[in-house]
Amino acid sequence: MQTLINWTKNPVVVVDENGDRITIRPGEGKPVAGNFEHHPWVKKRRLEITRTGGDGTDSTGENDELAELRQQYQNIFGKKPHGNASAETLRQQIEKWRDEQD
Repeated sequence: MQTLINWTKNPVVVVDENGDRITIRPGEGKPVAGNFEHHPWVKKRRLEITRTGGDGTDSTGENDELAELRQQYQNIFGKKPHGNASAETLRQQIEKWRDEQD
């Protein structure tokens, strides 16, 4: 199973491989069954695919948030962020990118 994260400012409804409609609110992710790698919104980076249950770690705490923001930055811009970039800086750059997409 994979998780789809919605990077748009509006809710997105997808249909999984079982025919279930799943609404993903802006900035949130939901587990979805099926292959969405070729979905047009994934290709335009409006939706992001992440794998679930891979490493068994929890997503809690500030370090996990920073790691998640770093991964989002890399997915959007195709390169790793500067090693000293703070979570706030990464959030601002990602938000700026989102605004340019709309």
